[in-house]
Amino acid sequence: MAPENHELFGPAHPLSRGADVTLVSSDGRRFYCHSVMLQLWSGLFQELLAFVDEMQHTWELPVTDVASDVLLLLGCMYPHPARVEITMANCEKIFHLGDKYEAQDMMLRAARYLADTAIPTIMEKNSRDTTIPRVLECLRIAKKYSYPWLGTACLQLLGRKFFDWGLRGDLPKLLEVLDSSQLMQVMQSIPQPTEGDAERRPSSGGQ
Repeated sequence: MAPENHELFGPAHPLSRGADVTLVSSDGRRFYCHSVMLQLWSGLFQELLAFVDEMQHTWELPVTDVASDVLLLLGCMYPHPARVEITMANCEKIFHLGDKYEAQDMMLRAARYLADTAIPTIMEKNSRDTTIPRVLECLRIAKKYSYPWLGTACLQLLGRKFFDWGLRGDLPKLLEVLDSSQLMQVMQSIPQPTEGDAERRPSSGGQ
């Protein structure tokens, strides 16, 4: 499935000027890229492109990802107009691609998005049905990709919103996903009750 010439990373797009590497996705799309940019971001590309013959002006490199994932990968490496906005919808895919291509800075950018943008946004909302799964998803990502400071932010959020979200009734569920030390961090982050809190707290079922 060849792209239109003027499509992003197509042969005639301004961003592809001077391209010396062509990535070919598993579904056949060709992306005209720059070895210096790929090697700057990715340890895996550093290794792969180290074998390029210096006398060869361009090089073709098949990858095992579909076109949409390659576009997301490049969108995390290249500036505007290719630059992608990190969201909860694409965040885990970015972690997956960053891990696969040994792009640590790309993963760190996604982790900072979760800590600096996603978690504070979640904290402003009081709907437990949508926010608790998102916090647990952030916590799972933090554990999977070894970002303990991100995990701590998630646990502290669960503690700060313990009464607002009615988490007392969800303790059995939390015990299924949290170990004892994580649960202790949640408990230690629960705010001290103030006068009038009892009237405002929801029931243990969160209704």
